[in-house]
Amino acid sequence: MSCFLRIVALLFLFLGSPPNVSAFSRKGACAVRFHVEVDASVSDPFSRPVKLANPPRQIYVESSAALSERQIEAVYTYPATDGTWGALFRLDTSGRKVLAQISSSNRGRSFVVFVGNHKLARQLPGDLLIDASVPDGLLPIPQGLTYQEAVLLQKNFKPLSPGAKPLPPSR
Repeated sequence: MSCFLRIVALLFLFLGSPPNVSAFSRKGACAVRFHVEVDASVSDPFSRPVKLANPPRQIYVESSAALSERQIEAVYTYPATDGTWGALFRLDTSGRKVLAQISSSNRGRSFVVFVGNHKLARQLPGDLLIDASVPDGLLPIPQGLTYQEAVLLQKNFKPLSPGAKPLPPSR
């Protein structure tokens, strides 16, 4: 009988304590997703339509994000000239490599940005045109964030000081 009581006590010990799931998960309270535009003439089953507000048009983007909050190392938010907020993201090593590859092979296409939490994210009204290769890992959003989104970014990521030097490109 004492063996049975020990087993029951161990079960209560393991089942009664809440697990520390955060040790295995990197999900935070903030989601930032960058989706790359794909060619509309090719019927890609892994793309989805997105309507842009500025300029008004419809494009197709990849269903999975090319860059996400997991690759953001630091952020600097600032007020934009149109009354919204902008942000500058510094990416980690894997994010810099992905950004360099995407920016060199997708010139003329756009990034569509979604910002919010993991339950509800808002698409920013404009897109980011990919017009040059970006090897330094610095990705700007010049405008379009709300004040609440800027505060959410500041709370969830390390601050990037405006005079900080970008990390050298990884080889």
